[in-house]
Amino acid sequence: ILVINRTPDTLANLTVELSIMGDMKIVERPQAQTIGPLDQATLRASIKVSSTETGHIFGTIVYENASTGERGYINLNDIHMD
Repeated sequence: ILVINRTPDTLANLTVELSIMGDMKIVERPQAQTIGPLDQATLRASIKVSSTETGHIFGTIVYENASTGERGYINLNDIHMD
């Protein structure tokens, strides 16, 4: 997952929280990152698919503004797996 900070602020404790519906399991969750102003980071997550049933992956990016301490949330588009 490529995360790009297009703001002039440092984003601290940035995590991608994933939820799964269907016969899948999150094996490895992305680690928290700190991304500087106008910087980018690549996060990885491993998902194990157990069957051929359909499923959905939902996600949210959660971060804190390092200067103000405010929390921010960005909902990601869901991914439909056939």
